[in-house]
Amino acid sequence: MLLVTHDMGVVASVADRVAVVYAGSIVEDGPVVDVYHRPLHPYTSGLLGSLPSLTRGRLRPIEGETPDLFEVVPGCRFAERCPFVIER
Repeated sequence: MLLVTHDMGVVASVADRVAVVYAGSIVEDGPVVDVYHRPLHPYTSGLLGSLPSLTRGRLRPIEGETPDLFEVVPGCRFAERCPFVIER
């Protein structure tokens, strides 16, 4: 079964594997436990940081705007919003 959702809590409760999609491309995938506990892509970290939590204070929004999906850009589509981006 393929489940498409923005609700990461639902994913955690029903899925074995997860693929995180940003701007139409898979940026990370793997077993739910691995992706949730050790996210590799900054967008995945941002999604998980934006979830409500009883132990964490305020929600951490992902800064910036989503990209224009019709504009072709080189490199990672998340770069404009990424806190770890470097100039190359």
